[in-house]
Amino acid sequence: MRHMINLRHLFLDSCINLKRMPIGLGQLRSLHTLTRYVADSGKGGSIRELNNLNLLSGHMSISGLQSIRDEEDAKIASIATKTKLCSLKLEWGVTDSKEATKNDQVLPEALVPRDKVKYLAINGYSGSDFPKWMKEALIIRNLKRLRLDRCINCAELPPLWQLPLLEDLYLEEMEGLIYIVGGTCMHANGRESVITFPNLQVLEVKSLLNLESWHEEDSELIIFPKLNELKIHACPKLISTPMHAPLLSILEITDSSKIKLQQISKLPMLSYLHITVNESPSQPDAFRPPKILEEMVIEGFNNVNPLEEEENQNCQTKSVHELSIMDSNCFFSDGLTKELALGFWKYFEALESLYIWFCDLLFFWPEQEFKSLKRLKYLNIRACYNLTGSLQELSSPISSEEDSLPHLESLQLSSPTTGREDSLPHLELLFICHCPQLVEVPVHSKSIKHLIIDSCPELSWEDPTNLIDLTELRTLEIRNADKWIAWPNNMEHLPFLERLHISNCQGLESFPKALQQRLSSLQRLEIDGCPTLERRCRRGGDYWHLV
Repeated sequence: MRHMINLRHLFLDSCINLKRMPIGLGQLRSLHTLTRYVADSGKGGSIRELNNLNLLSGHMSISGLQSIRDEEDAKIASIATKTKLCSLKLEWGVTDSKEATKNDQVLPEALVPRDKVKYLAINGYSGSDFPKWMKEALIIRNLKRLRLDRCINCAELPPLWQLPLLEDLYLEEMEGLIYIVGGTCMHANGRESVITFPNLQVLEVKSLLNLESWHEEDSELIIFPKLNELKIHACPKLISTPMHAPLLSILEITDSSKIKLQQISKLPMLSYLHITVNESPSQPDAFRPPKILEEMVIEGFNNVNPLEEEENQNCQTKSVHELSIMDSNCFFSDGLTKELALGFWKYFEALESLYIWFCDLLFFWPEQEFKSLKRLKYLNIRACYNLTGSLQELSSPISSEEDSLPHLESLQLSSPTTGREDSLPHLELLFICHCPQLVEVPVHSKSIKHLIIDSCPELSWEDPTNLIDLTELRTLEIRNADKWIAWPNNMEHLPFLERLHISNCQGLESFPKALQQRLSSLQRLEIDGCPTLERRCRRGGDYWHLV
């Protein structure tokens, strides 16, 4: 390769198994692009080869730095002379060598980049302190994106909060890190707070097992004036979200059980929230959706109560249009906490899409919980294995049919439920899957256009009253229903049916007469895993002339 002296661009991003570079690569002095360089002190080309490649621009990743034994080699590489490089990644591999670990402390000092670098990533660095050039604002002043990953021995970050252009910060697997902002970041005049991370818009912290707070002295000093997106993953000791983040609109929290939910309720501009609580708090926490929240995904809410509103203050959320509830039993009553469970649902008057998965306390059809969901169009219930579908006995009268989900357009179920006639008047799509005890179609709605039932082996439709006049039906799919042997009488009249798919219903042997008349006008007919019905639809069969 050293003879390709006119080569301008060498892209090695996808060469993930590359172990070493060819000797003589430094002779390609016309090279403008070298996306990856694997440092090697053995048979391959040394990092010294980079010395003469001063036209390099764009992005370059240097990996294998753990193999460099001589700091002088890194100095000769002259990273600082690559004035057109705007993106640099420095990567150390795993090593058990004590000598290599010792070199990690001094080697980065020789890899100082030009001050024009806008993206910097450091991965696998095992030194106890970051290089001095990362603490000098002049060298990293133009950074817009910074990623620090697996710097496990570093207990403090450089003064990143001073960088005027930094927009995106990612921190992962830094076990020694306790605070994001350390040292002395004091009040400017005793009252006003110091503005930190003045331009930061995206912050992600992941697997920081000892991170306790955002600031060493006083968390109220931290101000993220432009922070828009915050992701917190596996930070088990972190106790709060930032106190001051006026523009925060996206928040994701997983495996960080000490963060108080009540603080999240106060974020004024939050529009998307995803919280996973894998360890329920010993004492009940309190929560309500922030005021302008639009989409919320919650998982593991099992010891959470609705936040009590302050007197004369209307803080109820009116803007949430999509809600996903997973393994969160506090939203449903176990007979003892009904008032608390109902307290959550008052926040969701604007809800249009609702997903409920893996909620063990959902035994009955949650009619009271859904009472305020006047705009609901799509409902998906999956793997709530205790759901019987019946209506719970109530001491007070059940709401009228007009009050029960009047705008629902779609319902998806993965465990059995039973509704009432016309209880979902705007339902358009009904999808039921993996309901081993389901023996009847649970919802009565004349507006259904798409009916899909999958893996409900007990479904027999022996009682035809559970399906009433599906005159608007366009799509009918039935899969994996071994006990289905006959069609319900009230499904014979399907004037708008366009697609019919029957799969693995071995007991089904015929079509009703009225449906036979519709077969020729179908846009699509699919039958598989139904031996008798398949045979009757093939050439020479009873239905061949119809299909």
